[in-house]
Amino acid sequence: MKYDIFISYRRDGGFELAKHIYDLLKKDGYSVSFDMETLRSGNFNTELLKRIDECNDFLVILNKGAFDRCFTTDKSNDWLRTELSYALEKGKNIIPVMLEGFEFPNNLPEDIAEITVKNGPKYDKYYFDNFYQRLKDKFLLTKQKTVSKQIIIILISIFVVALALGLFFLLNKNKDDITEQHAFPLPDIEVAKDTIPQATVKEEKNGVVKDKKEKEKEKETKVTAKETKTTVKETDNATKKTEPAATKIEEPKPAAAPAAPAQETPIKDPEPPRSPLLSATDYNGVPSGRTEVQFIKNLSVQLTLKNDSVINTTLQKGEFLNGDWDNGRFVGNGELKRNNFEKIKNIKKIVVR
Repeated sequence: MKYDIFISYRRDGGFELAKHIYDLLKKDGYSVSFDMETLRSGNFNTELLKRIDECNDFLVILNKGAFDRCFTTDKSNDWLRTELSYALEKGKNIIPVMLEGFEFPNNLPEDIAEITVKNGPKYDKYYFDNFYQRLKDKFLLTKQKTVSKQIIIILISIFVVALALGLFFLLNKNKDDITEQHAFPLPDIEVAKDTIPQATVKEEKNGVVKDKKEKEKEKETKVTAKETKTTVKETDNATKKTEPAATKIEEPKPAAAPAAPAQETPIKDPEPPRSPLLSATDYNGVPSGRTEVQFIKNLSVQLTLKNDSVINTTLQKGEFLNGDWDNGRFVGNGELKRNNFEKIKNIKKIVVR
């Protein structure tokens, strides 16, 4: 397996961050060499140098005191120094990640002294997402190789549609084949005119004449019957006119059921307006004294500074406010740390709009 990125670290103090960066890089599609424990037996040096030779980028995690062993331990027994020295010798893209409290010592060994002039992203545990994004965009030579989710979804959709169309045409073809196998064609029967005897033609003509005469007799019979019915109907109508009309007695209509009483809609009490001051729902805890809090949601506020100038702004989720507090209430002397690394100082009052 070819590796693009090599991560070097001290197990005491640097392992957790190195493992976290490794997990994120691997998830984003990078090929990363990280856990060297499997190599620290047998022919370790050969495999170690091979991995560093393959990579483009060399990340070294520098916690407080990371180089102390370089002054007290032989190089052959110091893995971090061995890895860093070889990467510098091969001209790899060295990216130092310096943790809180780390400082370069004076008079580093000559084989690793060049690390002091290498540049890396500023690490801040409170703004880790910004740190990680800058690491990928500004410092890594290796670029992301993952296929975007949209392309994967499109390819899967095309495959499903093609599969459905294939099954549809296959089923229709089988249906047509079955229909053709069970069809029974009827023989065509043609009768030549010359084969019909003349006597039969004459008999058919005589039969037609007889049918016409019988139909005329039936029509005459029907007309006579119709006239007779008309006479009887007129007689019945005359008889009905002489009889007195029957008096209709209307039945009383049932009384309508009483209408159901209308249901009353309960009226909800209006929600009380929120306080114009900051509250515990805007940040975690109930601070007191000189304390720094982190906002857990966005707030539209008006800031009043010590010089009585006013700033209308929006506090973003994740931003920090350091100031004086009295049982959860901000009382002044505040400093706001924005997500874009800007700061607003000398805040004496904050009103939620």
